Amino acid sequence: MKLSSDLKRVADEFNVYYANFNPDSKRLLKLVGEMYEKRKSEPSYLLKSSLHELMCHECEVKLFRNSPFFFEISSGRPRYSWGGLQSPVGSFLHNITADRWLNPYADALETDREEGLIHCWNNPVGFDHHCPGYDRLLSVGLRGIMDQAQRELDKCADPAKRDFYTAVLRSAKALVHLAKRFARKAAELADAAESEPERAHFEKIRATAENVPLNPPKTFYEALCAILFFRECVGSIEGIGFSTLGHLDRMLIPYYEADLAAGRITEEEALKLIHTLFIYTEVRFDAEKSYNETSTTTILGGCDRDGNIIYNEVTKLILKALLEGRYVGTKVNCRISPRHPREYFRKLAEIQTANLPSIVMQNDDVIIAARVKLGQALEDARLYVSGGCHEVVLAGTEVNTRADTWISLPAILLHTLKENGNFDDYQGLYAAFLRNTAAYYEKIVRLKNEGEK
Repeated sequence: MKLSSDLKRVADEFNVYYANFNPDSKRLLKLVGEMYEKRKSEPSYLLKSSLHELMCHECEVKLFRNSPFFFEISSGRPRYSWGGLQSPVGSFLHNITADRWLNPYADALETDREEGLIHCWNNPVGFDHHCPGYDRLLSVGLRGIMDQAQRELDKCADPAKRDFYTAVLRSAKALVHLAKRFARKAAELADAAESEPERAHFEKIRATAENVPLNPPKTFYEALCAILFFRECVGSIEGIGFSTLGHLDRMLIPYYEADLAAGRITEEEALKLIHTLFIYTEVRFDAEKSYNETSTTTILGGCDRDGNIIYNEVTKLILKALLEGRYVGTKVNCRISPRHPREYFRKLAEIQTANLPSIVMQNDDVIIAARVKLGQALEDARLYVSGGCHEVVLAGTEVNTRADTWISLPAILLHTLKENGNFDDYQGLYAAFLRNTAAYYEKIVRLKNEGEK
């Protein structure tokens, strides 16, 4: 990283904290185990809500003197984990039911892995590659989601659906409680502050945590807080990986423009917030010194649901911060098309020629058309984002459960040669290879579908 003295204080504080990070797994697992013994006869939706409630009440919350965001909880999630069955606490219910869905899948592919036919995560379902519905969170807040769930519950007679809507309400209320705990912690730190700037810092966090994510954010800063809180905290307590911060320039531009017009923020203040967001991932995963997969992306460019090109002042801010700080931990996925301005491509080229391996360019014309061809509505296809392995998903409604499986085509070719002996010509070999490849692909699809039921 290449940081100013002001931003270096942010990084240094993160470094000290994460170098001695205690995820509190042992204590939390004991509490979760006790909860499970009392409630294991509950329907699965309600049992999951009980887990969420316990964690939102028990996980220690952490605030930083140099970062204005509230997001860090000791949830059993290790330092170098982004989620995805890597937290023994959030994934407790997944783990104790592994014999029903996880172990059969792993056992079915054990020989294939040994023979080099496949390399994969040993699970058939998506515990990573998710993108929350950030647009909905920003537009209505958790309050709006709870109101809708309550309306559905009031008119619903189906027992399973009633359990689901009840669980939505309970889990959302648990998240609101967690945000209030951050607010109370900020108030305590503000009261104990040794200087007026420090007091104002924590007072700002307190006021923001009182408002979001319960309510829609009113400012650029509040919108960033809501996004980071939801990504980090929900991923931790659910035991999954929310592997993207979403389409930031599209989502944040209304707040940024309104703040500038009202004099609530300057370009430099907004830029520092973006830097701080990058620095968190950079430091937590120790990206400068070693390789630890961050599974963290943000999306730039592209278009909105009506096809209007996205390239704006927030796009420029994010690319400027990336170049200034030389961050490599966050994967910046840049959606491009022939309709984007040349200035956008020049800025991307500037990052590439600076020997900064942080950006990926995705061709909107190809990806959107492909998703429409597969049956997705054009308006939805235009809102695609990319997760931590650059897999394409639609925020809030889609998970790419196949982005963790790699089939070895050379290994299939070797099997084809061994099984068939000699071939009269190349066309015969090629046809047999294609049949075997298709059959193996269908095998993986079948096993994953069985595990997902």
